[in-house]
Amino acid sequence: MVKISILEKDNYRLKFIIEGIDSTLANTIRRALISEVPVMAIHEVVFFKNSSSLFDEIIAHRLGLIPLKTNLKKYYPIDLCPNCNSKGCSSCQVKFTLQKQAIDTPVLVTSGDLISEDPEISPVSSNIPIVLLNPGESLELEAIAQLGYGKHHAKWQPVSCAAYGYAPEIIIDLSKCTLCGKCVEACPQKILTVGKTSLMVNNWFKCIACKECINTCEEEAIDVILHNNKFIFAIESTGALSVDDILETAINILIDKFNKITSKIREIVINQ
Repeated sequence: MVKISILEKDNYRLKFIIEGIDSTLANTIRRALISEVPVMAIHEVVFFKNSSSLFDEIIAHRLGLIPLKTNLKKYYPIDLCPNCNSKGCSSCQVKFTLQKQAIDTPVLVTSGDLISEDPEISPVSSNIPIVLLNPGESLELEAIAQLGYGKHHAKWQPVSCAAYGYAPEIIIDLSKCTLCGKCVEACPQKILTVGKTSLMVNNWFKCIACKECINTCEEEAIDVILHNNKFIFAIESTGALSVDDILETAINILIDKFNKITSKIREIVINQ
Protein backbone atom coordinates (compact mmCIF):
# COMPACT_ATOMS: atom_id res chain seq x y z
CA MET A 1 0.00 0.00 0.00
CA VAL A 2 1.25 3.46 -0.89
CA LYS A 3 1.59 5.88 2.02
CA ILE A 4 2.28 9.61 1.78
CA SER A 5 3.10 12.02 4.60
CA ILE A 6 3.96 15.72 4.30
CA LEU A 7 7.10 17.00 6.01
CA GLU A 8 7.14 20.65 4.94
CA LYS A 9 4.78 22.72 2.80
CA ASP A 10 4.02 26.24 1.66
CA ASN A 11 2.65 27.66 -1.59
CA TYR A 12 5.95 27.26 -3.46
CA ARG A 13 7.71 24.36 -1.70
CA LEU A 14 6.72 20.84 -0.74
CA LYS A 15 8.67 18.06 0.92
CA PHE A 16 6.95 14.73 1.49
CA ILE A 17 7.62 11.05 2.10
CA ILE A 18 6.14 8.45 -0.22
CA GLU A 19 6.31 4.79 0.74
CA GLY A 20 5.34 1.65 -1.16
CA ILE A 21 6.80 2.43 -4.60
CA ASP A 22 10.12 1.63 -6.28
CA SER A 23 12.70 3.96 -7.80
CA THR A 24 11.23 3.48 -11.30
CA LEU A 25 7.90 5.01 -10.34
CA ALA A 26 9.58 7.65 -8.18
CA ASN A 27 11.65 8.78 -11.17
CA THR A 28 8.56 8.71 -13.40
CA ILE A 29 6.84 11.13 -11.03
CA ARG A 30 9.93 13.36 -10.93
CA ARG A 31 10.16 13.50 -14.73
CA ALA A 32 6.43 14.25 -15.05
CA LEU A 33 6.77 17.16 -12.62
CA ILE A 34 9.55 18.64 -14.74
CA SER A 35 8.48 17.91 -18.29
CA GLU A 36 4.75 17.11 -18.52
CA VAL A 37 2.96 19.90 -16.62
CA PRO A 38 2.26 22.87 -18.94
CA VAL A 39 2.87 26.48 -17.92
CA MET A 40 2.88 29.85 -19.66
CA ALA A 41 6.08 31.34 -21.07
CA ILE A 42 6.89 33.98 -23.65
CA HIS A 43 7.50 32.24 -26.98
CA GLU A 44 7.51 34.99 -29.61
CA VAL A 45 8.82 38.56 -29.44
CA VAL A 46 8.44 41.34 -32.00
CA PHE A 47 10.82 44.29 -31.54
CA PHE A 48 9.72 47.71 -32.74
CA LYS A 49 12.65 49.57 -31.22
CA ASN A 50 15.81 48.44 -29.44
CA SER A 51 18.74 50.80 -29.09
CA SER A 52 20.09 49.09 -25.96
CA SER A 53 23.48 47.39 -25.73
CA LEU A 54 21.91 43.91 -26.05
CA PHE A 55 20.89 42.16 -29.25
CA ASP A 56 17.21 41.38 -29.83
CA GLU A 57 17.89 37.64 -29.45
CA ILE A 58 19.40 38.03 -25.98
CA ILE A 59 16.49 40.11 -24.72
CA ALA A 60 14.00 37.64 -26.24
CA HIS A 61 15.78 34.78 -24.48
CA ARG A 62 15.63 36.62 -21.16
CA LEU A 63 11.93 37.33 -21.63
CA GLY A 64 11.26 33.65 -22.29
CA LEU A 65 12.86 32.65 -18.99
CA ILE A 66 10.69 34.95 -16.86
CA PRO A 67 8.20 32.73 -14.93
CA LEU A 68 4.58 33.69 -15.60
CA LYS A 69 1.59 33.02 -13.38
CA THR A 70 -0.50 30.38 -15.14
CA ASN A 71 -4.19 29.49 -15.21
CA LEU A 72 -4.58 25.99 -16.65
CA LYS A 73 -8.39 26.18 -16.49
CA LYS A 74 -8.53 29.25 -18.73
CA TYR A 75 -6.05 28.47 -21.52
CA TYR A 76 -5.38 25.56 -23.87
CA PRO A 77 -2.00 24.36 -25.14
CA ILE A 78 -1.82 25.81 -28.65
CA ASP A 79 -1.72 22.35 -30.28
CA LEU A 80 -4.95 21.41 -28.47
CA CYS A 81 -6.83 24.71 -28.89
CA PRO A 82 -10.33 24.03 -30.30
CA ASN A 83 -10.82 27.63 -31.47
CA CYS A 84 -7.93 28.44 -33.82
CA ASN A 85 -6.51 25.21 -35.27
CA SER A 86 -3.10 25.93 -33.67
CA LYS A 87 -2.83 29.38 -35.27
CA GLY A 88 -2.98 31.28 -31.97
CA CYS A 89 -5.90 33.09 -30.34
CA SER A 90 -7.04 34.50 -27.01
CA SER A 91 -7.83 30.98 -25.79
CA CYS A 92 -4.24 29.79 -26.09
CA GLN A 93 -2.05 32.92 -26.13
CA VAL A 94 -1.53 36.07 -24.07
CA LYS A 95 -0.04 39.29 -25.43
CA PHE A 96 2.45 41.45 -23.51
CA THR A 97 3.70 44.91 -24.40
CA LEU A 98 6.74 46.81 -23.14
CA GLN A 99 7.73 50.44 -23.74
CA LYS A 100 10.64 51.97 -21.88
CA GLN A 101 12.97 54.90 -22.51
CA ALA A 102 15.94 56.35 -20.65
CA ILE A 103 16.18 60.13 -20.99
CA ASP A 104 18.62 61.72 -18.53
CA THR A 105 19.57 58.79 -16.29
CA PRO A 106 20.04 55.03 -16.80
CA VAL A 107 16.86 52.96 -16.49
CA LEU A 108 16.72 49.29 -15.53
CA VAL A 109 13.99 47.50 -17.47
CA THR A 110 12.44 44.75 -15.34
CA SER A 111 9.69 42.15 -15.61
CA GLY A 112 7.38 44.63 -13.89
CA ASP A 113 7.45 46.74 -17.07
CA LEU A 114 5.71 43.98 -19.05
CA ILE A 115 2.04 44.88 -19.50
CA SER A 116 -0.23 41.85 -19.94
CA GLU A 117 -3.58 41.93 -21.70
CA ASP A 118 -4.74 39.41 -19.06
CA PRO A 119 -3.96 40.46 -15.44
CA GLU A 120 -4.12 36.79 -14.37
CA ILE A 121 -1.13 36.00 -16.57
CA SER A 122 1.73 38.15 -15.31
CA PRO A 123 5.35 37.75 -14.19
CA VAL A 124 5.75 35.94 -10.88
CA SER A 125 8.09 38.71 -9.74
CA SER A 126 8.21 42.31 -10.91
CA ASN A 127 11.90 42.68 -10.05
CA ILE A 128 13.56 40.40 -12.62
CA PRO A 129 16.13 42.47 -14.61
CA ILE A 130 15.87 42.43 -18.41
CA VAL A 131 18.22 45.13 -19.69
CA LEU A 132 19.82 48.38 -18.55
CA LEU A 133 19.05 51.36 -20.78
CA ASN A 134 21.60 54.16 -20.87
CA PRO A 135 20.48 57.78 -21.46
CA GLY A 136 19.04 58.13 -24.95
CA GLU A 137 18.30 54.41 -25.36
CA SER A 138 14.82 52.92 -25.65
CA LEU A 139 13.07 49.56 -25.91
CA GLU A 140 9.68 48.82 -27.42
CA LEU A 141 8.35 45.33 -28.07
CA GLU A 142 5.38 43.01 -28.16
CA ALA A 143 5.59 39.46 -26.78
CA ILE A 144 3.31 36.44 -27.08
CA ALA A 145 3.10 33.87 -24.28
CA GLN A 146 1.61 30.41 -24.63
CA LEU A 147 1.40 27.13 -22.73
CA GLY A 148 4.21 24.69 -23.31
CA TYR A 149 5.99 21.72 -21.78
CA GLY A 150 9.34 21.40 -20.05
CA LYS A 151 10.26 18.50 -22.33
CA HIS A 152 10.40 21.01 -25.20
CA HIS A 153 12.20 23.87 -23.44
CA ALA A 154 13.36 24.67 -19.90
CA LYS A 155 11.33 27.92 -19.89
CA TRP A 156 8.18 25.80 -19.63
CA GLN A 157 9.32 23.85 -16.58
CA PRO A 158 6.93 24.54 -13.68
CA VAL A 159 9.53 23.58 -11.07
CA SER A 160 12.98 24.89 -10.26
CA CYS A 161 13.60 21.74 -8.24
CA ALA A 162 12.04 18.28 -8.37
CA ALA A 163 14.20 15.70 -6.66
CA TYR A 164 13.93 12.60 -4.54
CA GLY A 165 16.23 10.51 -2.39
CA TYR A 166 16.03 7.20 -0.61
CA ALA A 167 14.59 7.60 2.89
CA PRO A 168 17.20 6.84 5.58
CA GLU A 169 16.71 4.94 8.82
CA ILE A 170 19.07 5.36 11.75
CA ILE A 171 19.39 2.19 13.82
CA ILE A 172 20.84 2.41 17.33
CA ASP A 173 21.91 -0.64 19.32
CA LEU A 174 21.16 0.43 22.89
CA SER A 175 23.09 -2.52 24.29
CA LYS A 176 26.30 -1.20 22.71
CA CYS A 177 25.76 2.57 22.93
CA THR A 178 27.75 4.21 25.75
CA LEU A 179 26.27 7.70 25.18
CA CYS A 180 29.75 9.08 24.56
CA GLY A 181 28.38 11.73 22.22
CA LYS A 182 31.03 11.36 19.52
CA CYS A 183 28.42 10.65 16.85
CA VAL A 184 26.49 13.74 17.95
CA GLU A 185 29.53 15.93 17.29
CA ALA A 186 30.29 14.19 13.99
CA CYS A 187 26.79 14.52 12.49
CA PRO A 188 26.81 17.47 10.02
CA GLN A 189 23.01 17.73 10.11
CA LYS A 190 22.90 17.86 13.93
CA ILE A 191 20.00 15.44 14.20
CA LEU A 192 21.45 13.36 17.06
CA THR A 193 21.26 14.26 20.75
CA VAL A 194 22.24 12.42 23.90
CA GLY A 195 19.27 11.75 26.16
CA LYS A 196 19.26 10.63 29.77
CA THR A 197 19.20 6.94 28.92
CA SER A 198 19.57 6.71 25.15
CA LEU A 199 20.70 8.39 21.96
CA MET A 200 17.88 10.43 20.41
CA VAL A 201 17.21 11.04 16.71
CA ASN A 202 15.49 14.31 15.76
CA ASN A 203 14.22 15.11 12.26
CA TRP A 204 15.52 11.84 10.84
CA PHE A 205 14.50 12.89 7.33
CA LYS A 206 17.32 15.46 7.34
CA CYS A 207 19.88 12.65 7.44
CA ILE A 208 22.04 12.68 4.30
CA ALA A 209 23.46 9.19 4.90
CA CYS A 210 27.03 10.49 5.05
CA LYS A 211 27.71 7.79 7.69
CA GLU A 212 30.01 10.04 9.72
CA CYS A 213 28.23 8.76 12.83
CA ILE A 214 29.13 5.17 11.88
CA ASN A 215 32.78 6.04 11.23
CA THR A 216 33.07 7.83 14.56
CA CYS A 217 31.39 5.19 16.74
CA GLU A 218 34.05 2.80 18.06
CA GLU A 219 31.40 0.61 19.68
CA GLU A 220 29.62 0.00 16.34
CA ALA A 221 26.37 0.93 18.05
CA ILE A 222 24.85 2.95 15.20
CA ASP A 223 23.99 2.17 11.60
CA VAL A 224 22.28 3.98 8.73
CA ILE A 225 20.32 2.16 6.04
CA LEU A 226 18.45 3.43 2.97
CA HIS A 227 15.02 2.03 2.09
CA ASN A 228 14.51 1.09 -1.57
CA ASN A 229 10.72 1.52 -1.35
CA LYS A 230 10.55 4.74 0.64
CA PHE A 231 11.53 8.14 -0.77
CA ILE A 232 11.76 11.76 0.29
CA PHE A 233 10.54 14.12 -2.44
CA ALA A 234 11.38 17.82 -2.62
CA ILE A 235 9.50 20.09 -5.03
CA GLU A 236 9.99 23.82 -5.54
CA SER A 237 7.71 25.77 -7.86
CA THR A 238 8.90 28.61 -10.09
CA GLY A 239 5.74 30.43 -9.00
CA ALA A 240 3.84 29.78 -12.22
CA LEU A 241 1.64 27.27 -10.39
CA SER A 242 1.26 26.25 -6.76
CA VAL A 243 2.96 23.01 -5.74
CA ASP A 244 -0.50 21.51 -5.17
CA ASP A 245 -1.52 22.20 -8.77
CA ILE A 246 1.80 20.95 -10.14
CA LEU A 247 1.68 17.65 -8.26
CA GLU A 248 -2.02 17.04 -8.96
CA THR A 249 -1.62 17.82 -12.67
CA ALA A 250 1.45 15.58 -12.98
CA ILE A 251 -0.31 12.64 -11.31
CA ASN A 252 -3.42 13.08 -13.48
CA ILE A 253 -1.25 13.15 -16.62
CA LEU A 254 0.46 9.91 -15.58
CA ILE A 255 -2.89 8.26 -14.82
CA ASP A 256 -4.15 9.27 -18.26
CA LYS A 257 -1.02 7.84 -19.92
CA PHE A 258 -1.33 4.56 -17.99
CA ASN A 259 -5.02 4.29 -18.91
CA LYS A 260 -4.20 4.76 -22.61
CA ILE A 261 -1.53 2.06 -22.43
CA THR A 262 -3.94 -0.29 -20.65
CA SER A 263 -6.65 0.31 -23.26
CA LYS A 264 -4.20 -0.29 -26.10
CA ILE A 265 -2.99 -3.56 -24.57
CA ARG A 266 -6.58 -4.76 -24.08
CA GLU A 267 -7.36 -3.86 -27.69
CA ILE A 268 -4.39 -5.88 -28.93
CA VAL A 269 -5.30 -8.89 -26.76
CA ILE A 270 -8.94 -8.85 -27.90
CA ASN A 271 -7.98 -8.65 -31.59
CA GLN A 272 -5.60 -11.59 -31.41
